[in-house]
Amino acid sequence: MFTNKLTGKVLVILAVTLTCGFASMGVIALWLQSDSTMNLELENARDIASLIIGEIDEYMMKGDNKEVDRYITQVRKNPFIVNLKVFDAGGKESGAGTDATVNSDVLAALRDGRNIEARSLENGKHLLSIAIPLKNDEGCKACHDAGAKYLGGIL
Repeated sequence: MFTNKLTGKVLVILAVTLTCGFASMGVIALWLQSDSTMNLELENARDIASLIIGEIDEYMMKGDNKEVDRYITQVRKNPFIVNLKVFDAGGKESGAGTDATVNSDVLAALRDGRNIEARSLENGKHLLSIAIPLKNDEGCKACHDAGAKYLGGIL
């Protein structure tokens, strides 16, 4: 009779331990999968941003502002691109007029010379905004002042 009680206790302890172990492994697996998916999405967003920058740079090198505007309008139709704006060296939206407000993320990207990323939640959507400074390369100096290090930025 003592062995039946002892066997029952051991089985209960074993069942509780295994249940806790498998539950912990499940939670950890879900967290790792979620983290991995978010990192993959971040990398994809950065890749898309670099492709867009390349296209805009190409149109700007040709000196065709109408093509830049057409391309931006076309990109905005993509459901994965919530917004795309070009800013001048002062951090104001290009083409917005004199009453345009200064974007602090773009200004920080221009000041630091690196991409600035900001995450937000709007209308139930998780958004990643990347402010990218536009470097004043040799090809740009044909039309722009050679003294400025950055000519503007893209958000």
